[in-house]
Amino acid sequence: MQVTATSPFKHEHALDYRICESSKIMKSSPNKVPVILDSENELPGLLPLRNRVKLSCETTAGQVSKAIASRIELDRNHRVVLFCGNETVQKSASMGSLYKERKDEDGFLYIRY
Repeated sequence: MQVTATSPFKHEHALDYRICESSKIMKSSPNKVPVILDSENELPGLLPLRNRVKLSCETTAGQVSKAIASRIELDRNHRVVLFCGNETVQKSASMGSLYKERKDEDGFLYIRY
């Protein structure tokens, strides 16, 4: 399934480069998936997170959202919601299953928060 939302990573790098990079990650770390994390909104006063990461196939979306919330020091009254394309991601979904279902043609899984 192709991601409908565009990522800055896609605009900055050609398709061939992105395919090569995702392939390198899959070869060097077969139990991990290449993920691009993009913030939906700019957060004032905070440094952007590293957007290209490799995550264990067993990592859940809930763990990812908790890690993002911790990194950006999000208030406990707020939460991080993850999106693949235009759909929200269930917190129980594993990165491995999301990758199989929603990876882009370039081999990356694109997640917005």
